[in-house]
Amino acid sequence: MGQRRHDGHSDRAQGLDGCSQGRRSNQLMCKSHWYKVPKELRDRVWKTAREMHAAERKHGLTSDEWSRAYQAWREERDQAVAAVEMAEADGSE
Repeated sequence: MGQRRHDGHSDRAQGLDGCSQGRRSNQLMCKSHWYKVPKELRDRVWKTAREMHAAERKHGLTSDEWSRAYQAWREERDQAVAAVEMAEADGSE
């Protein structure tokens, strides 16, 4: 399960439903599914994740600042999951 932070969110590791093969608890999805996500979107997921982790380490961070970083990451995460779900619904590999 994800970590609980300033705003009470605990769904950090929540990713693609039913994806557990070769997936660590802190990963959104396995390698096979991850590479179904368009590269540009994968890059945005990583970028927002790094920004969120940097925000966590920042001293004096307000709940609003952390919430904004978390929300940006969550939106990219949701788009990545949706991209895989669409690819699988279309039968794409």
